[in-house]
Amino acid sequence: MLLVASPIMKKLPSFILVVLLFVSTLFFVSPNAFAVDNTLQSYVDQYLVGQGLSGGSILGQDGAQLAASSGVNVSDSEAKALITLFKDPKSAFSSIVTVNNTRYIPTRADSEVIYATKGATGVVAVKTPKSIVIGTYNESLRPDTAGSIVGKLGGFLAENDS
Repeated sequence: MLLVASPIMKKLPSFILVVLLFVSTLFFVSPNAFAVDNTLQSYVDQYLVGQGLSGGSILGQDGAQLAASSGVNVSDSEAKALITLFKDPKSAFSSIVTVNNTRYIPTRADSEVIYATKGATGVVAVKTPKSIVIGTYNESLRPDTAGSIVGKLGGFLAENDS
């Protein structure tokens, strides 16, 4: 680097060189290095809620909520229950799916997608290699339309290793 090669820098104590190198890296780090949460948040806002879903969230495979639309909060226990249902989808039909403190009755479940409804509203959850994408919908959308919206984002995240 130019900082290390300069004659002036060779005369400075090593501690100052380390500090200068550290400070200089702050200005040359890729803007994407710190944008993961902002990017996931924009995906929720644009590709879930922006496509007509009433709410959305992206969870990590550990259940941590990485991004969510306004008013959506998937609790730790809700996330753990979803993870368990993806591991054993047959158990979904003898349980209730709870997302954002709303209880839904499962209508479809396999190792990659879970559909659950409550009257004309519902939730769709899609599992990707690194995340779980959740979308809630109201009576203005059909379950298959909501599933398509959530599935497209899930497919995108899977293809892009997110």
